[in-house]
Amino acid sequence: MSEVVMTEASASPEAGSGTPGSILAAARNERGMTIDQLALALRYSAKQLAALEAGNYAALPGATVVRGMMRAYAKHVGVDPEPLLAQLRASLVSPPPTVKMNEMSVPFPGRSTPIYRYYIFGSLILVLLAILMLNQWSDSIQSFVQGFSSAPVATQEARPVTLMPATPQPLSTDNIAVVEPPAPAEPVVTPPGPTPPAVAAKPAIVKPEPPVPSASQKRIVLKFEVDSWVQIRSANDETLMNMLNPAGTERVVTGRPPFNLVIGAATGVRVQYNNAPYDLTPHIRDDVARITLN
Repeated sequence: MSEVVMTEASASPEAGSGTPGSILAAARNERGMTIDQLALALRYSAKQLAALEAGNYAALPGATVVRGMMRAYAKHVGVDPEPLLAQLRASLVSPPPTVKMNEMSVPFPGRSTPIYRYYIFGSLILVLLAILMLNQWSDSIQSFVQGFSSAPVATQEARPVTLMPATPQPLSTDNIAVVEPPAPAEPVVTPPGPTPPAVAAKPAIVKPEPPVPSASQKRIVLKFEVDSWVQIRSANDETLMNMLNPAGTERVVTGRPPFNLVIGAATGVRVQYNNAPYDLTPHIRDDVARITLN
């Protein structure tokens, strides 16, 4: 029964029992929780919760965040958040700023001189000025038109043009050339061209024979019908081949056995060991052959 009474008392704190932060800190201590454990549960930093307990609201992001933190904190420790939020609102309300009003004397016209009289007088002056300018402008245009119309127009008398008939001139035979018939063309004889020089025959390319292995060495011949990657290691773990071989090529490898071979795309590779064909079929797994040649 005593535990129930204590829980109800902590759930409804009195407004005058302390600041909201001190009430929350006391409830947390009663539950045996550290501020780090509370920060992990509420997903706030321990520094923010410490500022909330100390009432240092200026160190927190804003009033909305402070209210959300206080509500979550109070619910987690079993405290009614509404009285705490009421205290928080009272503490966050700042006094309205005082605005100093400067006095300025504005002269108002007296009743003896209404302001509309000044507008009427100014409008009459503007109308008179517009009439004067219009009269001057019309006079200038009229004088310009009169001067232009009184200018003499120069007229030029057209002279008659007499057309003389063209007299045909006699044709002169001095400039007429006599055209003779063309002479028969002689056949054009094309001289024989120079005899092209004989092309020297290219020497035949002699393909060198592969070296003959010694008694302690063995010879491996690989013929590739498809592109295949091959790795060959000798008895002393020396890499004799580790390369991609294009289709249609042939490779010859010599060394001391035993040889460890890894052949990719093995179904398209033919192997000869010591001039004897070697069947890769029993050793192929997923088109890769792994063999040892002794």
